[in-house]
Amino acid sequence: MHYKVFNKRVLNQILSKIKKTKRVCFKNLRWENLMKTL
Repeated sequence: MHYKVFNKRVLNQILSKIKKTKRVCFKNLRWENLMKTL
């Protein structure tokens, strides 16, 4: 039981990190595209 709870917490942390990095990557991609069009 305790192990499962720990697992969930770790998974949530990893997921939030992935979401953050994805958002940053997406922003960078959009910025690059903007620079290309200009």
